[in-house]
Amino acid sequence: MKRARRSEEAEAPKAGLLAGASAESMTRLAVFGLWALVAVAVVAGVGAFVTRPASAGPVKVKPPTPTTGPEGFAELYVATFLESGEGDEARLRAFYPSAVQLRDVIPGSLYVARTATVDAAEVARRYWSVTVAAEVLVPEGGGYRRAGTRFYQVGVAGDAGAAYVATSLPAEVPPPATLRAPPLDLGPLERVRLGDPVAEAVERFAAAFLAGQGELERYVAPNAALRPVSPPPFVTAKVTELATHDVVDRPTAKEVLAAVRATDSAGRVQILHYSLELAERSGRWEVARLLPGPPLEGPPQAASDPNDAVIGAPATSRPGRGPTTTVSSSTTTSTTRTTTTTERTTGP
Repeated sequence: MKRARRSEEAEAPKAGLLAGASAESMTRLAVFGLWALVAVAVVAGVGAFVTRPASAGPVKVKPPTPTTGPEGFAELYVATFLESGEGDEARLRAFYPSAVQLRDVIPGSLYVARTATVDAAEVARRYWSVTVAAEVLVPEGGGYRRAGTRFYQVGVAGDAGAAYVATSLPAEVPPPATLRAPPLDLGPLERVRLGDPVAEAVERFAAAFLAGQGELERYVAPNAALRPVSPPPFVTAKVTELATHDVVDRPTAKEVLAAVRATDSAGRVQILHYSLELAERSGRWEVARLLPGPPLEGPPQAASDPNDAVIGAPATSRPGRGPTTTVSSSTTTSTTRTTTTTERTTGP
C-alpha cells in the first residue's frame, strides 16, 4: 500500500508538469497565430495599395491653342503678297524675312477686296497651316473688276509672345469641298397660305425685327432674348414661303423655316431665311427663339463633285463701267473681326 501511494504521489507532479507545459504551448501557439494573422493583414493591405488602380478623377484635356493670331497674320500676309510686285519685296519682309525676288510680277496687278480664313490647323507646336480666301479685283478700264475668290495656304510659326513669321510664300490651292445639302427635318418650303396663323405670326415678327414696324415684344414669348436689328435696314418684310415642323413632346411648339422678302428704302430686295421656334400662348403663336439653323434629319452627306459648285467663281462681267465705289479690305478670324479699310476708287 505504501509503495502504491508513493507511486501515485510521484506520478502527480509529472502530470502537473505535463499539464502546465501543454497550457503554455497552447498559449504560445495562440499568440503566434494572432501575430501571423496581423502580418497577413498588413501584407494584404500593402498589396492592395500597390496594385490598386489610380482613382478615376476628372481627365484634364489640354485646350487647343487659339488660332486667332495666326489667322489674322496670314490674312494680312496674303493681302500684302497679292498686291505686291517687283520692287515691293521689302513689304513682305514684315511677314517673311527671307530674301524674295518678285521678278516680272507687276505691282498693283491684283487688288484684294477682303480676306477670310477658311481653315487653320496646328500641325506642330506653335506652327500652323492657315488657308485664306481672298476676293480679288483686277484693273479694267480705269476701274476694277471682280476676278473671283482665290485660296492660299500659308505656314505660320509663332512663339509664346504672340509673334509670328511666315515660313514661305503663299501657295494657291483649290477651294474647300462643298458638301451635299443635308435633308431638313422641316420638309420643303411652300408658299404661304392666306389665314395661316403661324405665317402671320412670323410675318409680324419679321416686320418688327427687320423693318421696325411695331414693338417686337408684342410678337415674341415673354422669356425670348430677342431684340430688333437697329437701325432697321429695311422698310418692309414679307414672308413668302414657310416650312413647319411640330416639336416632339411639345404640342404647343413648332419649328419653322421662313423665307422673308425684305425691301430697303432704295427699293433693293433681299431674300432671307429665318429658322425660328414658335410657342402657342393664350391662343396665339409667338416667336420663342431664333434657331442657330434649320433642324436636320441627319448628319451632312459626302462631298459633292467640286465642279458642281465652285466657291468664289468670278462674277459675270457686265458691259460698261459702274459708278464710283469704295471697297473695304477686311481681315476676318473665327473669334474676332479686325477690319482695315483701304479706299480704292473705281470709275472716272
